[in-house]
Amino acid sequence: MLLKTIGKLSLPLIALVAFAACGDKGASNKEGVLTPKSTEIKGDLGEYFEVVNKDYTLSKEGDASIINVEVKRKDADFKLQAENTAPFGEGTANYRVGFGIELFDSTGNAKGIKNAIDVGKDGVFNTSDVVGLIKLKKGETGYIRWAIESPAGLKTFQLTSALEGSMPESPAATNGGTTPAKSVIDWDKVLDDYEALTNQYISLAKKAKNKDIAAMAELPLVMGKANDVASKVKKAKGELTPAQWSRFISIQTKLAQATLS
Repeated sequence: MLLKTIGKLSLPLIALVAFAACGDKGASNKEGVLTPKSTEIKGDLGEYFEVVNKDYTLSKEGDASIINVEVKRKDADFKLQAENTAPFGEGTANYRVGFGIELFDSTGNAKGIKNAIDVGKDGVFNTSDVVGLIKLKKGETGYIRWAIESPAGLKTFQLTSALEGSMPESPAATNGGTTPAKSVIDWDKVLDDYEALTNQYISLAKKAKNKDIAAMAELPLVMGKANDVASKVKKAKGELTPAQWSRFISIQTKLAQATLS
């Protein structure tokens, strides 16, 4: 009787153990997998591109974790000359373009940012990825990569973009001259980036007060990025609306207070 009872219990017990093992395996597979928070690409180039909605598994490249995001060219016509466009920090061209990425944890908190105008180790993994996207025809897809230094806990991401340059206008009717080039810098987007960096700095500063070594190391890098954006805005003060300039001063004050606290 005892053997029969043990036999009856063994099958569901084995099934339960197997189910638990499969469950653990599935959960571990989700580590290092990020999904788009939105397929929309924020900033100047969102009109032309969108993220392909799927899971993205991080790969290893030396000590870095790489995310390789598939991007689709939309149907809108470019308001720039693709053949005279280059990534930020590359060569000479009438237009500069760039893509960035914002990283979030499972609760939606920002955990990292690489701005669209950043170059070198703070920018895209390879600027040839940017060139490849600009050359896409409508409906085609391409890929762009970033190296992620601290992938632990990341769950979602959203791409950002930036465009700088001028759109030549037709010759003026008088004096045979040309009208001034029209700026295509999205200053609202630049201010969004500045505010995101400020918020990231404040978050890191709180962790640094608690002796978080990683936060201490990252603080000067974030501050450097914020200062670069601030310098860019100050040089172009005349291109900002009064409301935009007021917002810049407000963010700058917030950042200054955080550095002194």
